[in-house]
Amino acid sequence: MANVRFVPNVAGYKEAMKSGDVISALMEIAQQQAARANGMAQVPGAKYEVANSYVGTTRANVSVGANNRAAWDDNDKNHTLSRLVGGS
Repeated sequence: MANVRFVPNVAGYKEAMKSGDVISALMEIAQQQAARANGMAQVPGAKYEVANSYVGTTRANVSVGANNRAAWDDNDKNHTLSRLVGGS
């Protein structure tokens, strides 16, 4: 059996991870997660939203965060964002 050698195209991976399609997919997922966090919130008036998105050197990044003081308090007390991604 012949030896097969796989040589990854790192530049291609970086380009793909920064593409518009990936950014769109990440934004959609982040919006869904923000909606989930709003549904999980236990403090009245807490509002979570997509906090920021940017393209780094190797990939696109999107984050969800607290939009107001009630959400900060909710996250501090109930760990809403940690539970959102599978924390305790």
